[in-house]
Amino acid sequence: MQIDRHSFGGRLRISDAVAAKLEAHHLAPGKDVESLSYALGHAYRGADGQLTIVVAEPGDVLLFAPDCFISSGYGHVTLDRQIKAKVFHRAVEGGFTAVVDIHDHHFSHSARFSSTDTRDDRVNARYLKHTVQAFMPPGRELFAAAIVISRGDWAARFVDDQAPGGPAFSALRIDRIGARAQCMSDIGTPVIEERFARNEGLVSAREQNLIGRSHAVVVGAGGTGSIALESLLRLGFGKVSVIDADRVEASNLNRLQGAGPADIGRLKIDVLADHARRIAPATRFEGVAAKCFDEAARPLLESADLILGCVDNPETRWWLNQLAVQYMIPWFDCGVLLHTQPAVHHEVRTSMVLPTVTACGHCAPVEFCPRKLPTQFMDLESLRQQRAAGYLAQEPQKATPSAYLVNQQAVSWMLREVMNWYCGWAPAAASVFWRSDSTQIQRLDATLADLWPDPGCPVCGTQAGLCREGRLPATGSHLVLAAAANALLSEAMNEVVPVPCLSKSH
Repeated sequence: MQIDRHSFGGRLRISDAVAAKLEAHHLAPGKDVESLSYALGHAYRGADGQLTIVVAEPGDVLLFAPDCFISSGYGHVTLDRQIKAKVFHRAVEGGFTAVVDIHDHHFSHSARFSSTDTRDDRVNARYLKHTVQAFMPPGRELFAAAIVISRGDWAARFVDDQAPGGPAFSALRIDRIGARAQCMSDIGTPVIEERFARNEGLVSAREQNLIGRSHAVVVGAGGTGSIALESLLRLGFGKVSVIDADRVEASNLNRLQGAGPADIGRLKIDVLADHARRIAPATRFEGVAAKCFDEAARPLLESADLILGCVDNPETRWWLNQLAVQYMIPWFDCGVLLHTQPAVHHEVRTSMVLPTVTACGHCAPVEFCPRKLPTQFMDLESLRQQRAAGYLAQEPQKATPSAYLVNQQAVSWMLREVMNWYCGWAPAAASVFWRSDSTQIQRLDATLADLWPDPGCPVCGTQAGLCREGRLPATGSHLVLAAAANALLSEAMNEVVPVPCLSKSH
């Protein structure tokens, strides 16, 4: 059955390690008895009311011994009520906001909830609402969801109390965050629109369908951000959002894609909105005139399937790095650095953070995000002065030349890695680096180095999957502990490759 792109009422985002643990348990070779497990995670409702549940840690998947079940057979399984009560108690005591009931239809290649599943899920929802919720801290809601795993696809849903007409089941799309983008749900294979027909051969129908269901958020609408936006539109992303608070200036026009002299003084996001409507009128576009760490931008970031960083300062990169890990959203970043001595040349860098799969910007093998807390974090006046100065390596206070061609190179490599994540053309990489006076492009992937997150990293090791239960940096006072936590980094951090922290031409 073809499923409309709006048929899902939210998403369930799971790490690759969690998915692998569930597959090993529920789809074991020779399996002839249905199994049941639970996963504990963190959930939140977005500004649009849609629910997102994140399960990042394999240790939060609860498997049970045979004596925990009242009965089990080829197509049924019943957990002891006291055991189930302990699961919810563990969720409350552990600070979780989501409990996911998981069982399998190991005998099928199509995941569909049965009438028995429907009855059990309604019972769970009532138990949660009328009994367990009373033990939650004020202002914190606990959500219950369910997954059924088949040998083909998976399905997930929850009882939506906010549905028009009263409580009803709402489907959740299951996204598996790994070295490659995977959707475990049945998303159908619709006929590809004619404007994307020439993508065929490079992009499969299912990959194009998933891209069409994806929401990409571009942070920064300058020289690289405007090019990234057009690239996303032409690749077929279903929703594209841009976050930027700046207005167009005459000096931007040599590189701001979609802008002309008549746009001087307008908000960049308004100019790009007009440009997006001309290129891809069917694509949903949303812009926010704010800094990415302002509250006004948070709803867009929380609803993103991937984030593209086109920014020009270490403070914003630090913040995006933690947000990506905390919400388990893949983050792609690009930057440019210009040199004038001993000869003119430039460097282009793209970095990728796949939360729980690759190292974050704080513990990455190639440095692109500050290892230590920036001295002036989110001081808007400092950011303004930093942007005005420029990015010449030898003369940091001098205005930097910005060239459209250089920005194109940076965005080209970033979008190549975005598409590689969707299509799996090559192993996932952590970094791509190129100097204009060199003939070699340095692409660092898992075949060349260990890209796993550092367990001692104060970001990867403590923030993964916490969503709103974690605290994003907002002021310097909030970051005293984060700065002190740098001491927790392992000795391996001393072995990072010394590459400059790059910034884009803005």
